[in-house]
Amino acid sequence: MNILLVEDNILDRQAIIKLIHRWEEAHFPVGLNVLEQIHEDNIMSYTGYDVALLDIEIPGVDGLAFATELRKHNSRIEIAFVTNHPEYSLYGYGAHACAYLLKPVKEKELFNLLDFISQHTMGTHSNDLKICISRGVSQQDFYLPNDILYVESGLHGIFVRSLSERRKYNLPLVQMRKILPEKTFVQCHRSFIVNITKVVAIQKDSAILVNGERICIGNKYYHDLKRALIGLR
Repeated sequence: MNILLVEDNILDRQAIIKLIHRWEEAHFPVGLNVLEQIHEDNIMSYTGYDVALLDIEIPGVDGLAFATELRKHNSRIEIAFVTNHPEYSLYGYGAHACAYLLKPVKEKELFNLLDFISQHTMGTHSNDLKICISRGVSQQDFYLPNDILYVESGLHGIFVRSLSERRKYNLPLVQMRKILPEKTFVQCHRSFIVNITKVVAIQKDSAILVNGERICIGNKYYHDLKRALIGLR
């Protein structure tokens, strides 16, 4: 589960981050991206998140306007507003927010929200749904399939690109292909395996992802990728 938190007040921001990590310790790892404000020219780069916790009054694009744009491009994202003003709940219908959390955010309210989203929106997060990748001798990283944008072959290994980071592992792409769920991960190039649920458009030689990135499409993989995308609809 990937969470976007937009909060410009440092004390409120730190308190919410601490609560999210506390929830994470009791449940499962989440991806967390924390911002102080949103700029109008890069709104599209945030449409791939599962959950958005938004302060309504932030510099730049305000939380309500940003949420409305998010909803246009991602009908499945869960949006929760964080605010000092309960009357703002009257203005959030266009974004179809699932919750309004009053500051200071209470642990029980945030935990209830994340529990609801993880159980009813993200599905069951049991260990067998997690992708386990070894890093070094004794360390393992766990990913939920929905957390991964794509996997790229590199020199002496692969790079796993999630919404929050790009991390290298010392194993071949062919081995990673066996680990990934076949229904949602398709090889689109000799060097790329893409999560097709994160593809917003394809062109002759590239796929455009929810975060605005483009990755290569090889000629021999184009039609298989296109069929897989059609199968999602």
